[in-house]
Amino acid sequence: MVRRIKRSPEICHPFLASCEQFSRGVFRSECAWWVVQQQEHQPTDLQSAQLSVPFSLAMALSLGRTRGTRAGMRREDYETALATPEVRALSSRVRCVVDPEIEAMTNTEEEPSRVTVKLADRHELVAKVDHPRGSPHRRMTWTELRELFRDTLADTLPEGAMQTVQARPVSICIKGFPS
Repeated sequence: MVRRIKRSPEICHPFLASCEQFSRGVFRSECAWWVVQQQEHQPTDLQSAQLSVPFSLAMALSLGRTRGTRAGMRREDYETALATPEVRALSSRVRCVVDPEIEAMTNTEEEPSRVTVKLADRHELVAKVDHPRGSPHRRMTWTELRELFRDTLADTLPEGAMQTVQARPVSICIKGFPS
């Protein structure tokens, strides 16, 4: 049975927001195939790097947990990775495929994922996340959100502005969020 993608009122990813502009619904199987076919392995600029799943995965694998398990990917991470031959080489070896089991678990509230890393010695490392951080079943605390905000914008937003934003009531910052 093919399920239709339900619309979400708050789309944060530019690609997904663009998909909202289609005049008809898109079947999940059509969409998954198209996304897999359109992956860019060798982005040439910051924006295409940020939107490239293969490149972002290669970058995440090369960074590992150097900044902790909760650190967000920063602009400078992408800029450094774009100039790093090892990340670009790893990106070219990333393959995105539709996993029927993961696809069957996906709905409007959950987007599980599985990553399989095949090593040169033929061993495989598999990591699966049923409930991504920030999802309804694995909500982030306000402290985690503040840490992610601070980590993501640390080199972009001046400290005074960072403190001003973090001091504001959350209900003002998040449209539609109950006070």
